[in-house]
Amino acid sequence: MKLISPYKPYEVIEVLKEQVDRPPSLLRCIITLNAHYYSGRAAVCGTVGESGFELRNRSGPGFSLRAKGRLVEIDKGTEIEIQFSKPIFPDFLGVILFNRYQHDQEKIVGFLKHNLKAKEKAEQSASADR
Repeated sequence: MKLISPYKPYEVIEVLKEQVDRPPSLLRCIITLNAHYYSGRAAVCGTVGESGFELRNRSGPGFSLRAKGRLVEIDKGTEIEIQFSKPIFPDFLGVILFNRYQHDQEKIVGFLKHNLKAKEKAEQSASADR
């Protein structure tokens, strides 16, 4: 998936560092019995670096789909390439009954669209290239 933001890459990083909560440690989740409902100020948590990020849904971050983003500068801002991966320990009940991964993806992409004023890049189909 690709998103286009009008912000330059350094501005994207700045916004994400300000808005994204740090993920809780495994020890914190166990001690506070807060594994499914980590609380914070943002809809997502994760890590942000100089060239990209890894985000998770704040609700149950240990079981959340992971979104790894890479930033590429373009003329009109930044192209954000996102690859999703499943967690090491899946939430079987959430996946089967509540379509957890779809919800996680919507939450993460919605957060990026809202905070970075991003829009999905229109993918050209193979038939359009012919």
